[in-house]
Formats: sequence, structure tokens, C-alpha cells
Amino acid sequence: MTYKEIWDDFISKRCSICGQTKIGMQSFCRADYRRLPPELRQALWRRFGEGYEEAFEAARNWLTETATTLS
Repeated sequence: MTYKEIWDDFISKRCSICGQTKIGMQSFCRADYRRLPPELRQALWRRFGEGYEEAFEAARNWLTETATTLS
């Protein structure tokens, strides 16, 4: 994803994983955020330009892969 796509996702009010409502300026809805392992949750607190983008991609990949293996 590009920086702009990550930013647009961040400010959106829809979770890009499940489509549920989320609070703007949060990475994911509460349910998906809580599914993440602690180290990925912690990494999402990084600032843009200081590792957030990489943390978001890692968390998004983890959530997508986990959902696929559960189906």
C-alpha cells in the first residue's frame, strides 16, 4: 500500500479488514485490533514516518492470513 492509501485507511470510519464501523484515526475496529498479538498492537502506536506504515502492513497481513486460515 502507498502512504496515501494507509493514511486514507487510517482516517476512514470503516475497518479495512471486516468492513465494520471504526473510529477514525484508529487502525482497525476494536474487534480486529484485539485479535492482534500484543507486539503488533504495540507497533501500531508508532508515528507515521517512524514505523507506523510497516506496523500497519504487518498487522493487516496478520489479520488477513488469520481470517483465511480460520475459514
